Amino acid sequence: MTITIKKAGIQTSIQDLGRHKFGNIGVQVSGAMDKFSLQIANVLVGNNPGTPGLEITINGPILEFKSHAIIAIVGASFNLTLNDQVLPTCRPILVYAGGTLSFGTRKKGARAYLSIRGGFDVPMVLGSRSTNLLEGFGGYDGRALKAGDELHAMIQQSPELKKINKKNKDFYAPSWHVRDVVSYRVRSPGVIRFIPTAFWNDLPSKEKDIFTKIKYKVATGSNRMAYRLEGGALRGGSGHELSRPTTFGTIQLPPEGNPIVLMADCQTVGGYSVLGVVITFDHLLLAQLAPGDQLCFKAVNLDIAHDLLLSQNRDLRELGKTVKNRKFCDEKN
Repeated sequence: MTITIKKAGIQTSIQDLGRHKFGNIGVQVSGAMDKFSLQIANVLVGNNPGTPGLEITINGPILEFKSHAIIAIVGASFNLTLNDQVLPTCRPILVYAGGTLSFGTRKKGARAYLSIRGGFDVPMVLGSRSTNLLEGFGGYDGRALKAGDELHAMIQQSPELKKINKKNKDFYAPSWHVRDVVSYRVRSPGVIRFIPTAFWNDLPSKEKDIFTKIKYKVATGSNRMAYRLEGGALRGGSGHELSRPTTFGTIQLPPEGNPIVLMADCQTVGGYSVLGVVITFDHLLLAQLAPGDQLCFKAVNLDIAHDLLLSQNRDLRELGKTVKNRKFCDEKN
């Protein structure tokens, strides 16, 4: 199975769930910004949830399918067409050889995820196939995709491809989709919940009120490493603390007072003061923010964070069970 990149978009890269257990030697986790959407897309096409897929950011690519493929697209909403026919999302889709998939105008969210049956065939580096864009390794030659690149799937044949015959169609999709089988809770971007730190607890009430009541804006230049926020500077930040481990969702307060939220490609340690850490459940909300979008913050406790993450994991398990019981070809083709 081969896909040719006709147009790459702003930043299209291969990502999985990340490169873990190497933070002690300074290697970033990387992986999908919205891991939940990637996992859903993978489950829909029958993959392991952590199989590598395409992360498509802000402005999408144009892809030409050289052979039949089963795909799913989840996450940000784009005007999608295949040979000028509107393409559905949140369900498995059989794309026939010769089809050209175009990501048109972005309507909502910032990142979409395209999974293909079998996953994309790129080398495993330090236990992951994700692209580390900052350091230039993993994924497809350690970089974002560009026009002319060719992608291959790890599985070339699929039983469904033998059962369904092409009848003047560019693609086939079953009638059911993810919202039928899972409580797909990608809320509109808004309130981002976080676990406070000891530094937060020592802040004056006035500074806490500013942080939790103001609407911040994601600044231009924000990227997979960090979102810089604009809207209300806080006092009390220091750039002279001892370095400490950082992670996706760490909310730093530099001396100038404008908060920074670290993202998937963040550094492994940092010396700025830390207000808190965004709960894992809300990573998908952060990932779907584009420069200019607004957000605000709410402090919650660890119990709430655990309960939400457990509910998300249950959703994925239930989706997996239901997809196995659904027939891909559930209507006459």
